[in-house]
Amino acid sequence: MSLPPVDAVREAARTVGVCVRPIVAKVTDVETGECRMVPIACGSTREAQCPPFADRARRLRMHQCREGWHLTEEPERLGDDDDQEDDDLGEVGGRGRRVRSTRRRQDVPDLPRLPVEQRTVGRVFVAPNGKRYRPGYLCKYLTKSIAGTHREPDRPESGARAAHFDRLAHEVRWLPCSPTCANWLRFGVQPESAGPGLVPGHCTGKAHDRQNLGLGGRRVLVSRHWTGKTLAAHKADRAAVVQAALEEAGIDPDDPDEFSIIGSDGRWTWEVLGRSRVDQRTYVSAMAHAICTRQRWRAQHERAKARRPAMTGRVA
Repeated sequence: MSLPPVDAVREAARTVGVCVRPIVAKVTDVETGECRMVPIACGSTREAQCPPFADRARRLRMHQCREGWHLTEEPERLGDDDDQEDDDLGEVGGRGRRVRSTRRRQDVPDLPRLPVEQRTVGRVFVAPNGKRYRPGYLCKYLTKSIAGTHREPDRPESGARAAHFDRLAHEVRWLPCSPTCANWLRFGVQPESAGPGLVPGHCTGKAHDRQNLGLGGRRVLVSRHWTGKTLAAHKADRAAVVQAALEEAGIDPDDPDEFSIIGSDGRWTWEVLGRSRVDQRTYVSAMAHAICTRQRWRAQHERAKARRPAMTGRVA
């Protein structure tokens, strides 16, 4: 039996919202010896790499926004514990706290400084018509590269615009992107977990890539203060709403922990396959199962939504 073309399978996956470039894992039932290929979503938020997962990540960020990212009043800060938990800068000090290193050489110029306000609520801009705007962290919701976002699809990239991006790329190349970035050496600061071979201007972090042109930040810290939830908690809330709707409609949802190693007494073993080990037959088989599962979930959810008004009417 001939296999369908890979391009056709990917197009079907895009249509139903399944990751098109998953990591394939081989899951084995120790008791029966049965093996199955389970696709794991790639996790990319770039539309050019995986449109379905990028759209899913964008919707999750939209949900996070609605839950409280765009508040108008400064949230109450209860202490420094949340800062320490989310802070991805600094070093691990005594008693599990994260502390910032202040070691600097005296024969190097001072680091650039910008005025900082002690607030997390964004600035309000008033338009001529009186409408008020409060910008948020839009860069977190983009699913395209920076270059792709600013390029007009029907017009070639102009020389001035290309030169502008080149200047930005040159500047970002030499700025520190993380505590481990080699560019800290330019300012006389030893990078975190420094080792041999660190050369300023040659950091492999994605922030220096011309397609990104941005530095890593602490945007999730704002969400924790405003909602008390991580992004994973918001994702779990969305899944709980769907599961409750299915159960209310009398539909038995799939168990998300069906193949979990924890609590299964070692029944399942997982082996992640490298992309070089995933041939056409393995890819098509894993994707076909994922597509069918996604279609079944969507049909169940639509039936649950259709039954909810009828059940509400009977209760009333």
